[in-house]
This record gives sequence, structure tokens and C-alpha cells, in this order.
Amino acid sequence: MTFFVIWLAYRFGSIKLGKKDAEPEFSDASYFAMLFSAGVGVGLFFYGVSEPLWHQGSNRYAMSGYHSQNEIDQWALEITMYHWGFAAWSPYLVVAISAALASYQFDLPLTVRSTFYPIFGEYVWGWVGDFIDGWSIVMTVAGVCTSLGLGTMQIATGLQRVGWVDPEKEDLMNVYIITIWVITGFATVSVVSGLKVGIKILSLAGFCLGCLILFLCFVMEKSYYLLNLVVQTTGVYLQWSIFQVPFWTDAFASLTPGEGRAVDGKSAESWWIGAWTVFYMAWWVSWACFVGIFIARISKNRSIRSVVCGVFLAPTLYALLWFPIMGGIGLRQQRQALELKQLGADYFQDEAHYMASGSSFCYDVPQS
Repeated sequence: MTFFVIWLAYRFGSIKLGKKDAEPEFSDASYFAMLFSAGVGVGLFFYGVSEPLWHQGSNRYAMSGYHSQNEIDQWALEITMYHWGFAAWSPYLVVAISAALASYQFDLPLTVRSTFYPIFGEYVWGWVGDFIDGWSIVMTVAGVCTSLGLGTMQIATGLQRVGWVDPEKEDLMNVYIITIWVITGFATVSVVSGLKVGIKILSLAGFCLGCLILFLCFVMEKSYYLLNLVVQTTGVYLQWSIFQVPFWTDAFASLTPGEGRAVDGKSAESWWIGAWTVFYMAWWVSWACFVGIFIARISKNRSIRSVVCGVFLAPTLYALLWFPIMGGIGLRQQRQALELKQLGADYFQDEAHYMASGSSFCYDVPQS
């Protein structure tokens, strides 16, 4: 799908999604902010640190036995970038361009069923179209519930970490419920106030806040290390995540004992690709109808090439900053904790020597 989108921009990039002489409704900054908020906003905050850390200890390459710790950490970032890069935005673009062409070029309603008009013709105005729109609603609900649940868990856990919420299960559940209501309230107000006011302002505020957090994390961490990691991750992503990973299906790892599973103990877990890559692709597809129609709406009077650049390239470039910085900070701190654990064992015969008081996971870094 990624290659199809690139070909689409090359072959039909000059086609305008609207009137030839009309100007886009939104500036480039507002356009990207709304794309960011609708497409991946909360996910970057939730997975920015946690996913690279998860892959550091468990990914398809960590079990190979011949990778160094440095290589495993780099693969952890690359796997994360693959899930959040071009592959994530491709389904959005296909729906967005199809819907925009149907609506702005052929005066059809801006709905998912309209994208199937060239295939089913007038049947899209009958039960076939009702089924298509109904199924798109089901997928949208599934995608929204997943993202809302992840965002709620992150907010509640953050409040728990700073001591504002009791870790008891009942209290945490109440926080979940309140958080969902608050988020739903903000979303309702933004929708009711309109696209050019509420959604635009909320998107710009969320995007600016995200950029501020990213900048502060960058300047307060080891900046030279993060700059090197951004460059390194970009290079490996262009080489590895575009041509190799999309075709990698874990064929041998999927074999179970008795079917020819590796006996050296270094095979990837058979469940890994389904729990991560397949889940992610299904998640993006479930969002495609909702986000695709939204992108089509805000892309009026833009060319296909500008839409591809704005929806396909710009978010991926932003992710190539976000994940190496946020994920790189998490990976470095985890490596530092492992180093302190090893030093405690070597010099004090106690792995927990540098562990923070009252903690089971955090370590105090010695000042000298």
C-alpha cells in the first residue's frame, strides 16, 4: 500500500481535490495539526517510550543470540518506527483521496459508500451502500474505543505515579470513568463548535503542547546522544523498514513444536507478529474510514501531491523525531539501570545496592 500511495502521488499528483483556482481552507500548520491529532495524537504519548522499551526485551530479533545490546535497542526503535511510519498512514490516504475525489470531483456525498461508486455504481445508494457505511461505523467505534482506552490508562497511571490517585483497583476504575467523561466532554465541545473553530483550536493546542514536551525532553536529556540517535534511526528506517519488514512474516517463527520449530532456542515467539504488527495494521485500518473521511474534508482544494506530502511524509518525519527522542530517553535510562544493577553485583554483591528506597524498579544514579 505504501508503494501504491507513492505511485499515486507521482502519476496523479497534479489533480486538485476541488476547484482549480480555489485556495485550501486551512493553512499548512493548521492542516498538519489536525492530521496529527486525528491520526496518531494520543498514541505517540502512550507508545513513545513504552513500545521501544517493550521491544528492547522482547522482539523478533532479541532471541537470535548473536545481536549485541546496541543492535537490539536499535531494532526496538526500528520496529516501533515501522508500526508508526508510512505503513500507518497508507490506509488513511487511500480512503481520504478516494472520498475526496468522489465528493469534490463528482459531487457525491462525503461518505465511505461514495468511494465504491466506480465499482458498484448505483447499487451504493441501496442496501450495499448501507452495509458499507454500517461496517465503517463499526470499525470506527472499534478504533476510537482502543485509542480512548489507551489514553485513559496512560492518564490514570500518570496520576497514580505522582501520588494523586490511590493504586487500589476501585479508585483506579473511578479515575478511568471520570477521565473518559472528561475526554468525551472536550471532544463533544470541539465538534459542536465546528471544524474551523473547536477542532482547529484544540488540534493546534494539542500539537503545540506535544512539540513543547518533545523540546523540553530533548534539551534536558543528553542532546548529542539524541541527535545521533535521530540520524541513525532515520538511516536504518529508510534501509530496513521500507523494503524488508513489510515482507517479513515470521514464517519459521510461526512453526509450533512438532511442526519444525527451531531447536536452538533462538527463534522469535510465534505470537509476536500477531500481537504487534498484525494488531497495528488492523488498528490503522479500523481508523481508516473515520480519519480518511476527516482528511478528505480538510483537504478540499489541495492537490493529491500536497495531500500525500502532508499526510504521508510530514507525520513520518515527525515520528522520526518523536520516537528516537522519547524512546531513546527510555532506552538510555533502562540501560543505565541495568548498568547500576551490574555494578551493584560486581562491587557490593548486591544487585539492588543502587535501587531507590521503596522501589522495585527505579535506581538512584550515584553522583560520583
